[in-house]
Amino acid sequence: VKWWWLLWRTLRRPMVAVLCLTMPAMGRSQALYWPKPYAVAAPLVGPLIVGVAGGWVRLSPRGGASSDIPGGVLAGLAAVFVALSLAAALLYPPDGRLRGTLLGVCTIITFLGSMQWVNAAADELVGLLAAVGHVMDLPAALLSATVLAWGNSLSDLVSNTSLARDGYPTMALTACFASPLFILLAGMSCTLMLGAAQSGTLPMPKDTPTRMLYATSILNMVMWGCVVPALRFRLDRRITLLGLAFYAAFQVAFVSLIMHDRSADNVS
Repeated sequence: VKWWWLLWRTLRRPMVAVLCLTMPAMGRSQALYWPKPYAVAAPLVGPLIVGVAGGWVRLSPRGGASSDIPGGVLAGLAAVFVALSLAAALLYPPDGRLRGTLLGVCTIITFLGSMQWVNAAADELVGLLAAVGHVMDLPAALLSATVLAWGNSLSDLVSNTSLARDGYPTMALTACFASPLFILLAGMSCTLMLGAAQSGTLPMPKDTPTRMLYATSILNMVMWGCVVPALRFRLDRRITLLGLAFYAAFQVAFVSLIMHDRSADNVS
């Protein structure tokens, strides 16, 4: 075993321990096993970790823990978590093997915990890069099409990559098309409904960067509609290279357009 692999395993152990306090380790390549000490401690420690990571609970050296959640709700949640911990201590199998109904419950817990961790990581990444953009005085349109777009799509990227790595590439590919479709239809519909309820008819943005986004989206759909049938619906590495090259070309063109408009505004 190479030294760098041993170093990596040593460095990742603290993070793995924290993750195991919030959710079981699931996957085809791993044994369906969650040690009983973790299962007993998870209802007590896991919600606090998830709350801090998600911003619902704030920790301060002087003020201690604080939250915007009402005190009565917090007390009720604390009672539920203590009851779950006691139930795990009494009913959880000593060998830690996940079977039957317990396996289904742990699968749901892992799904919810994974999404919360991915969202927390995406929020931190977006906040960090947005702060860098603010310090460097980058245009808002540039941040929206790069940093914010990456942050919003990071959870989908992680989920789809995990599915493909675990042996479900078809499911991951379907999700790649279903997720944007849901955002375009349901997300845009809800946004327009709320916006129209507040301010009436909403004008369609007509600035040049937004028009470029419209054109790129249409061109992307036309490209896949032509390329996939041309390859007889057999997707290989050429599709990967084409998709990455198309996105890289779009980013270069979009950034160039934003910087050109910014230079023109400064000159005028």
